[in-house]
Amino acid sequence: MPISRFGPGGSQFDVTPLENLYIENYMANAPGEFVKVYVYALMLCYRPEEHALGTADLAQALHMNEDAVRAAFAYWEQLGLVKIASQQPLEVEYLNLKLKFINGSAAKEPEKDKIFGELVQHVQGIFTGERVLITAEYNRINDWYTVLSFEPEAIALMIQYCVGKKGPKVSFNYIDAMAQDLARKNMTTSEDMEAHMSALEAVNSGAGRIIIRWSLKRLPTADEMALYRKWTEGWGFTEEAVNAACAEMTGVANPNFKYLDSIVESLHERGAHTARLVAEAIDDRKKLKDTTQGIAKALGMRETSSNATELLRLYEFFTSEEIGFSEWSIMLAARMLSMEGRSTLADLAARLNKWLEDGTVTDEALMLRNERDGEAGKAVRRWLDLWGQQRAPTAGELSAHTRFTREWGMDVDLVNFAAERSAVADRPLAMMNRLLTLWKEKNIRDRAGAEAEQARGKQGGGAEDFADRNFTNQNAYTKEDFDKMKTGLFNLKDI
Repeated sequence: MPISRFGPGGSQFDVTPLENLYIENYMANAPGEFVKVYVYALMLCYRPEEHALGTADLAQALHMNEDAVRAAFAYWEQLGLVKIASQQPLEVEYLNLKLKFINGSAAKEPEKDKIFGELVQHVQGIFTGERVLITAEYNRINDWYTVLSFEPEAIALMIQYCVGKKGPKVSFNYIDAMAQDLARKNMTTSEDMEAHMSALEAVNSGAGRIIIRWSLKRLPTADEMALYRKWTEGWGFTEEAVNAACAEMTGVANPNFKYLDSIVESLHERGAHTARLVAEAIDDRKKLKDTTQGIAKALGMRETSSNATELLRLYEFFTSEEIGFSEWSIMLAARMLSMEGRSTLADLAARLNKWLEDGTVTDEALMLRNERDGEAGKAVRRWLDLWGQQRAPTAGELSAHTRFTREWGMDVDLVNFAAERSAVADRPLAMMNRLLTLWKEKNIRDRAGAEAEQARGKQGGGAEDFADRNFTNQNAYTKEDFDKMKTGLFNLKDI
């Protein structure tokens, strides 16, 4: 126990000497909390027997947390005003400020100490109270400033960037690695730091990761970054969804943002903004592409990028809910047109529109129609064999078969008999039409009736011989019959 001491509470009315050197050269530039710690602990130096306080006691007395108290002493140690003798428990030795100035260490760099004090205050503000720096971290900052010659603004920008990327608990080893790399590149000014951060932001942005995905050795342009922001911020795509959309460009020789924008826009129209929905949409599109390629092949159409797009639109239109054709229906139309020697998208659209007008849209209706058309095709091919013609039936011939059998209700044998009789003509279908029209007028509905009519004509002696007309198939008709056959012989309307 000391020989003498103040009475209880006497120290409250005493004074603590605070050098003007401290006030003029250090206090103004220091964080306010750090000044509180310096002055209060200085008071304790003069009253050790009364104030044997620990770190927690000091923090409580100043209404601060212990980390802030430790950070304050670390700051003052960096400026050479105190020395931390021990961290656990915290023991601090105040250095003689007058002696520091007598030795010249303080007088040499007062402006540098001022700048460093402002930098420390700025850096501590970056952490917004979520973290208090320790001595080793202040030492790192001082090294960047004094040894690596970084501008204070550059240091603040670097720390702010790293905190933004990693959060307030970012390791100073991480920041130091960046500082060392930049120092080697002689990038120590605030301008250098801003340029470096812009480049890092571009590389680390979603647009930058797409550039890396495409193995392009450059940074994304401002326009490309703007497109990426439109997709994510404007349209609500996740980064994973945009990456999934890139799969649509597999096989593209020169992937680019303009092409990708068209893909993302089509997905946006479908409401596919997540990776799962994008994958499903791409899978549907692939199946659709395979389907349209199959239709083009069935149609016998040489596929190009332009007509492939048109075929896709045609397919989507006719299979829409408003129209209602199925894939099978459109494939059927393509195959039928191919058999008829027609292979354009205009032909396909016309056939589908014709079916639509007829109300033949469902698979069931088309299957029934196809069966009938199949019978018609076989029948017309038989006519062609009789006429010595090796080709596919025309639409007019198929329509004529429908008219003769369905509309006029004539027996198939009777129609075939007319085909046989017409083989001698240059225009067999026209002659066939005239024969059947004549028989229809005479109410002849079957082959037997036609043959009987022919026999009656021969017996009447009014038949006209075709031998002198170079017909190999000679049949006799009355002059009246022949005149009727000649009238409108080449009228092919509606055939």
